[in-house]
Amino acid sequence: MSAPMSAPLPAKAPSDALAAARPRDGRDVRQALRRLEEGVSRGIHGKPDVVRLALAALAARGHLLIESEVGVGTDIVLKLPLTLAIIPVMMVRTGQEQFAIPVTQVQQSALVSAGDIQRTEQGEVVLRGEETIPLLRLRTALQVPDGEGNGATQMAVLSEIRGRTVAVVVDEILGYRDAVVKPLGPALKGLRGLAGVTILPSGEAVLILDLNTLFG
Repeated sequence: MSAPMSAPLPAKAPSDALAAARPRDGRDVRQALRRLEEGVSRGIHGKPDVVRLALAALAARGHLLIESEVGVGTDIVLKLPLTLAIIPVMMVRTGQEQFAIPVTQVQQSALVSAGDIQRTEQGEVVLRGEETIPLLRLRTALQVPDGEGNGATQMAVLSEIRGRTVAVVVDEILGYRDAVVKPLGPALKGLRGLAGVTILPSGEAVLILDLNTLFG
């Protein structure tokens, strides 16, 4: 993933620092970042740690290519591995657990009345007008205890799985956020229905679901 950005030269950044920071043949990006931060950090209100920590993190996880021209500006191209992609997700809760669902798998959310839920030989369905929609429960699929109460109404996420709309019942929809997708650890890698993990600002790790493989 490439994200080209352009920015003017900081007023207090020495031009020789920027020129020295330009990577040659894509090698030794970390060394280039160290040189660049010496000049750029002076333009961030005397807080070099802000730049140093940010650039160090990028250098460890991706590639940062810098092209600068004295008196004109600096072009920065950031390349991140796919496992560090940022995607919009819907945050949901089932029981005491939070999960993230990519918004590309969400059609809409809906309140489902208990009176609209029927049982068939194939499982539960919900009636919406003249349409019959299969009803699936996140609690059951993920074996989450104490989830999805039996109230008069239940919250559902409508998603298209194998070309058909289904309703996935959850306890609560918490909202939307951008999530940095990180790879699963060895213990979870390969499990059906999991696309990755993301870290909340609180430090809590939240699983990112893949409804297509979880219910497909």
